[in-house]
Amino acid sequence: MGKITKLVVCGPTGSGKTSLIEHCIYGNYFERQPEDFISTYEDTYNAVVETDRGFKEKVRIYDLGGMTKLEKHFVNCADAFILVYDISDSKSFSSVQSLKQDIDRYREKRDLCIVLSCHKVDKPKDATLDSTEVSRWSQSEKVANIFETTVYDRQSLMNLFTWTVSRITQSQKHMPKTNPKSLDVFRREPVHILIPTQPNSNINNNPITSYSIGPCTYILSISDNYLISGHLNGWLVIWSIKKYRPLRQWIGHNGYQITSLHFWPRNNNYGVIISHGRDGFIRFWDLSNLQFDTTEVFKPFDQVFGEIHTYDISFCNSDLWRAYTTTSSSNSNNSADVYFLAHLCQEETDDDDNNNSSTSNKEPSIEIIQLPQFVFICQQSINSIQTSCQNVTNLGMCMTLKGIEKTYPINQIHSILLAGFESGHLILLGDGRVLSVLNYPLGQSIPIMTLSIQPVFKQQLCKESTNRMETNVKFVVLGGPSVDSCDTDTSVDGNIAFVQLEFDSQMSNYFKLSKIHKSLNDCITGISCFAWRDDGRLLAVGQWDGKIRLIDVHFKNNLLKIKSLGYLSSLGSLNEGSLIGEWSSTTLTQPHGPNIDQQSRLIRSCTFTKQSHFLITSVPANGGALGSLLVWDIYR
Repeated sequence: MGKITKLVVCGPTGSGKTSLIEHCIYGNYFERQPEDFISTYEDTYNAVVETDRGFKEKVRIYDLGGMTKLEKHFVNCADAFILVYDISDSKSFSSVQSLKQDIDRYREKRDLCIVLSCHKVDKPKDATLDSTEVSRWSQSEKVANIFETTVYDRQSLMNLFTWTVSRITQSQKHMPKTNPKSLDVFRREPVHILIPTQPNSNINNNPITSYSIGPCTYILSISDNYLISGHLNGWLVIWSIKKYRPLRQWIGHNGYQITSLHFWPRNNNYGVIISHGRDGFIRFWDLSNLQFDTTEVFKPFDQVFGEIHTYDISFCNSDLWRAYTTTSSSNSNNSADVYFLAHLCQEETDDDDNNNSSTSNKEPSIEIIQLPQFVFICQQSINSIQTSCQNVTNLGMCMTLKGIEKTYPINQIHSILLAGFESGHLILLGDGRVLSVLNYPLGQSIPIMTLSIQPVFKQQLCKESTNRMETNVKFVVLGGPSVDSCDTDTSVDGNIAFVQLEFDSQMSNYFKLSKIHKSLNDCITGISCFAWRDDGRLLAVGQWDGKIRLIDVHFKNNLLKIKSLGYLSSLGSLNEGSLIGEWSSTTLTQPHGPNIDQQSRLIRSCTFTKQSHFLITSVPANGGALGSLLVWDIYR
């Protein structure tokens, strides 16, 4: 009972798929009146099936409801398809034939087991449906087997699933064995696919509403129960991890990409979601009314605290972090906890007052706001930061921001922030003042496009101090574009680098950024996102080619050890399509949107759940998954 077998059950509405599955698993079928019939949207079942050889196999069954057209990601993840049609309705068989064409279109050279269920044999057969024609079609389409089933004969249902699972597991026995100590990059598959509910009409009678939910661009783990995802066209979705389905969906930034999401605990059990979109706004959403209600899936949350204007030209993220880490458990959820919100804004100038300057000429600045007081800590222009750096002529655009929690309150410096720039410089800022600069950690002129800080820190003696000063050390990982997409020397390390941030215990006198000379093999593609497991041991790396690299990071004999464990291949990553606009991964029909992105293979976002440590990744736009997320179970 190792690998989970994935069965997809599909067919037209009313063919009896749900009753077939539930009566087989639970034995709880009961007759429904036509007026009580509720069409299934999508559902997932977990079961253990005993094969014809006596082995017990874990099986995950996907009930797709009455889909008339299959999406590509279902074909990519399935081990077998069970096509169900109603023998009393000839149109039902025509729908199954159409679904088989969709499977053939997307399966490419994959060997999929396809089984046909002639369901409802207890009913009179449609006179226009010829059994000979069904048999001839099944042979020509290489259908593995045909079963006659009815909910009044549970054994017929069990035979269907037993034969199908036995056929799949028998073929898998001939596949080569893998090393259990490493990750198998070709056979690792997600355990769940989270699919948002697609609206079939405009929401709240809004004529400019984006109907479909675009590819996911940001994922945030709120707790071990909830996730929130932001999407390319402004949708926000809150997910139940236990139910594997959306709880609430609403449009937060209509038609504009979500670049960042944050969870602010505030002073209640629900807190506030902070969303940052490319429409130039940061918005706050009150989660106090969060509850599971299928009738209110598309009901938006209340917006609180107004809006904050941001610099809408850049793809730079915003960041929210606690001012300092409390060690007392009694204060860990204190409503008085101070948070900092950093973002890229437009510095106000005299020209702005006269309305003579265009948006493109406004100078970007890094602004830090203290919450819950909404007090401005600092606002420092990029030009001012550049002037404070020695031998730096042009920082370019600020690409990424990451705040650093202090271990205890310090009066000298309020906020500590790392900023990565287009020029390839990594700069440590304290209340907007330059504290340390690291030149070109990724290589000469290679932009720093994303960064993340290991969630644990260690203490060591400062080698450069004569009085054996003890320092705190944090490790930072940086990501950038593929080297061949940059005008730089191709002999550099590549697109990923590890950096050590060292500072004294008071965070006042000693700061140092230094590159750790560790390199990983086969780093040939761009890096789009990072996610640390909360113990700091496992690092997930989202790449431009649709793969997720997993890296083991640990200390041995007081030395940092970095080891690549392998890859997970996401939907749409198998050399399909082309990457549009690699740096931004979007194309724009207007200067700031709306975004069109259906060919990118890039993994835009990933995260680990808080306690269960499931890895959640966005499905590339190229996967055609309509804003879906993948759930991976990583045991290491």
